[in-house]
Amino acid sequence: MSVCLHIINGLQVGGAERSLHSLLAGGLIRQGEQHVVSLTDLGVFGPRIEALGVPVYSLGLRQGRSLPTAAIHLRSLVHRIHPDLIQGWMYHGNFAASFAQRAAPKRPLLVWNIRHSLDDLTSERFGIRLAIRVNRLLSGNPDSILYNSNRSRAQHEVFGYAGDRARVIPNGFDTRIWCPNPKARKTMRSRLRLSEQDILVGFVARFHPMKDLANLLRAIGPLMSNDKNIRLVIVGSGNERNNPALTQQYTAIPSKNLHILGAEENVHDMYPGLDIFCLSSNSEAFPNVLGEAMACAVPCVATDVGDAGLVLGSTGKLVPSSDSDALRAALAEMIALSPEERINAGAAGRKRIVETFSLDATVQAYRNFYDKLLENT
Repeated sequence: MSVCLHIINGLQVGGAERSLHSLLAGGLIRQGEQHVVSLTDLGVFGPRIEALGVPVYSLGLRQGRSLPTAAIHLRSLVHRIHPDLIQGWMYHGNFAASFAQRAAPKRPLLVWNIRHSLDDLTSERFGIRLAIRVNRLLSGNPDSILYNSNRSRAQHEVFGYAGDRARVIPNGFDTRIWCPNPKARKTMRSRLRLSEQDILVGFVARFHPMKDLANLLRAIGPLMSNDKNIRLVIVGSGNERNNPALTQQYTAIPSKNLHILGAEENVHDMYPGLDIFCLSSNSEAFPNVLGEAMACAVPCVATDVGDAGLVLGSTGKLVPSSDSDALRAALAEMIALSPEERINAGAAGRKRIVETFSLDATVQAYRNFYDKLLENT
């Protein structure tokens, strides 16, 4: 049995964090002994991963622990665990995984996992931009680089990342968790005091310029002026009304048409309450939220970023990014459908996720990938 050590930036609510938990819960733990290191804290997913029987360690960065102290702790963990394979998750996790490999008494295999696109580096924080460039210099060292989207792989290789050992494994979704749920729909709509005549459009993401919530607000505002039954629910931290980047757009929309909920842990209980889901990003790799909404049988409108078109297929509406007029037109078409037509569109989306992006298939792809790497050592 192999021993695998996963090193990730943190374990708060996010796409990579959720994917790591889903892979472990979906059967990756049968691959061999698994360990998880968070560079920061245990967050939301740390306890959930521990509940699977997987040890989780925190290096405490951002909680007052210095970088040298965290590095010594990581070195100690590597010596104690003796991993056969170390997998980094995201840029800082990849860098830490490279350090851990060098610190190990016996050289383990090194895998990077990149889950980010490079559409607009200028919108990223300085620390992320620096990590992207440092990783480029080190990208010839991993035994393999995993991407969760074809577009992300292509962008990184154009940017200068090594491509000879790259592999794409798309995200998978547990369609037993992400599924239609009439009870959850009723609860969600009751919480927001909605009638069945109200059409609820959903947005799920923390605030970040690349999520482009402003684009959605500009698109949907005029539609609300013509139809008072259109509502928008915004789920994710940082999207509050007092966010200066969104003030102008919020001012143009009647407050009664908006439901700003902040971060929510059980998002799978919220999607079923939606009539339409909207991905308005100007940059993505593999948009988890789109697959989650589709698995819950919610018809979707999405911008053409990352692998959104691949996920959506012909089941929803795809529009250019950063084009509020095109987004407004697509939303208007979806809103104009009858309830039965929207139900049929949602069912087609769920069918696509079940058949093409199931968690079982993704877990098996990871297990086959690990097996091949380990067999060649």
